[in-house]
Amino acid sequence: MHFRLNKTPYYIGLYFLIHSHLSFGQAGLTNAGIIHVQEEAILCVKGDVMIKNANSIPGIIENNGRFGIEGNLDNLSAGNAFSNNSYGKVELIGEDQLIQGVSKINFPTLLTNGNHSNKEFFVDASIKDSLLLKDAIIETNDNTITLENTDVNAIQFDVGFISSNSYGGYFERFTNSTNEYIFPVGSTVLSDYRRSVSILPNDNQVSTHKVRLASIDASDELLGPGATGLEGPFPLNQVNGFVEELNSSFYHNIISSNAIVSILYPTYEEFDALYSWKEDKAVWQEIQPSNFDIDSDPNSAQYNTDNTYSEAIILGKNSDELYTQLITPNNDDANDSFYIKEAESYEDDHLEIFNRWGSKIYETRGYNNDWNGEADQGLILVQKEFENGNKVPAGAYFFQYKRDESQKDVLSGYFHVQY
Repeated sequence: MHFRLNKTPYYIGLYFLIHSHLSFGQAGLTNAGIIHVQEEAILCVKGDVMIKNANSIPGIIENNGRFGIEGNLDNLSAGNAFSNNSYGKVELIGEDQLIQGVSKINFPTLLTNGNHSNKEFFVDASIKDSLLLKDAIIETNDNTITLENTDVNAIQFDVGFISSNSYGGYFERFTNSTNEYIFPVGSTVLSDYRRSVSILPNDNQVSTHKVRLASIDASDELLGPGATGLEGPFPLNQVNGFVEELNSSFYHNIISSNAIVSILYPTYEEFDALYSWKEDKAVWQEIQPSNFDIDSDPNSAQYNTDNTYSEAIILGKNSDELYTQLITPNNDDANDSFYIKEAESYEDDHLEIFNRWGSKIYETRGYNNDWNGEADQGLILVQKEFENGNKVPAGAYFFQYKRDESQKDVLSGYFHVQY
């Protein structure tokens, strides 16, 4: 049986059931197959909407008008709730609402409203045309909400945002242009709520990008894995580089390639470095190069995903040091290497390291901040009495560094090796 709705608004009571019969008993509505909401028609459900199978045939709604829901939406059918031919609006207009079920839900256009009300998803969902966030919060939990329309303006929002309390939850967008795509991710835990991400693809190929804001200390991230299989926690004390402090209030999970990514944050938050989690080394490592715009509102931190970065990205504050004063090359993934600021950005740089007697023990061009105490020349290779093999003994060492051969100023100084 089919139930068709004309242009007259139709209001029903506590439940809206798609089942085996059409009835209005107990202030409910039961449908035997397909509900059609025709163009310009309005259906407003004051209570919950439940979609079920009927004799193993999935219930379906073909919505070409406006379908408003004040209660929860529960998809217990084997289908995706709304037909692929639908082009109307589904409006979640209640206070706090649950969107749940056993199958993914496909929305034609989704509008959320309700004065910072929470629309909490317990299933994956896709949106074919537009997402109109208004002032509501979409909570993904560990699910993915996908916006399929590649138009940069397919999402519109006032003060609303998308939150993901659980690792593995993402907001995903399809792209097909070199225009800027906004991901309005946020959390009620943070001041001003949003820490949005902007992604600017480098080409017009159809691709997908996923973003999550995690409003926790990355050291405490215990759920997972993420979309790439990466698992937490991501301890903030496991870091290589010149960091003074890594941000403990929030970090992002960003899965993007061949694009310029910008993390947007309020002007009162002061950062000057971006770090990514290196799974193979279990350490945070600075993204180089990265660009910071602190003259805009909001501020932004930008990097290019032409290079390979993990899905865990965090903001931080770097120290003023130009090189590390102490390295401890004991393979614990913390301070194992001698770091020179921005060395990885220069292909023709030149590093020399000398022991305290002036003997050169290491030399390289194109330094990648990876010297871990092993000598490649000098007396150390003859004297094999050290317990660390070819690694130099603990003590003071002198270095000279030039970014390229044309550079007249040489960075030099002493640092210490300690085991």
